[in-house]
Amino acid sequence: MHFLSRLFSTTAISYEKGRCVAVKGKLPGSILRDLADCLGEAGIARGEIWLAGNGRVSFSRDIPDALYQRLRNILVQM
Repeated sequence: MHFLSRLFSTTAISYEKGRCVAVKGKLPGSILRDLADCLGEAGIARGEIWLAGNGRVSFSRDIPDALYQRLRNILVQM
């Protein structure tokens, strides 16, 4: 599932060392900072987020289910 999410995503975000980077596609810096803040506050060490062209958002296993809605709320600001 996650392999397909990564493969078919239009935007991919990687989080590591307290920083989010768009590794595929483009995102405003403010969105990346807000995502990094949210993940950092939750104590997440690393993770990935994939956005499909149809609006579907997928998360790597490193990101707990409890954060999904908070992260989606940040991504809606795009």
